[in-house]
Amino acid sequence: MRGIYKTIRTVHGDTVDRLLWQELGRSDEVITDAFWSLNEHAAEQGPIFDSGVVLHLPELPEEPEVTRIMAWD
Repeated sequence: MRGIYKTIRTVHGDTVDRLLWQELGRSDEVITDAFWSLNEHAAEQGPIFDSGVVLHLPELPEEPEVTRIMAWD
């Protein structure tokens, strides 16, 4: 598991996807899984958070290097 990048406190109406996109610039499966690993208690809140819930945002994993193959090279 990766470390904690930042600790935040929610405002009423926050969602996991919105928080991840707003704070980290992405909300894909990898970063969402890392979020839930750090915040197991957050599932009790439901999909929309009340204000004042303390959450930990994960460090961004390194992007894998992508090799592109052109079909007509």
